[in-house]
Amino acid sequence: MLVDNAAMFGPVDGFVYEYYGNLDSPDGVVGGADGPLPELNDFHGFRITECRTGRFVAVSDFDETFGKTLLATEFLRHKAQNDQPFTMSDIMKAVHALYGNSPGVRILSLRETEETCACRDFFPGLWPK
Repeated sequence: MLVDNAAMFGPVDGFVYEYYGNLDSPDGVVGGADGPLPELNDFHGFRITECRTGRFVAVSDFDETFGKTLLATEFLRHKAQNDQPFTMSDIMKAVHALYGNSPGVRILSLRETEETCACRDFFPGLWPK
């Protein structure tokens, strides 16, 4: 999978936000390679990773406004405005409320097995040992 344009997500340490999509296939199809899991085949979107646990939620078919839209939901807005921590559960509620009924959108909840570059760069030492 290709990741790009990583940034911190929200006002509290521990979450990163980045583009998440398939690599190009060997025959040159942009984004045409198979994903590491069948559910990630032909996947293009964004993901939010919780660096303390490695858990992430990925949502297909959205652009960089995805994160700002999530932060504006009732599930995250108050906490974000008041610099209060939120949980992956809060993020999942926001994702499902906004995109759960959108035709063709895939919402995946997965866990990384190794520290992501974004977590290492933004929150060194936070990844679980």
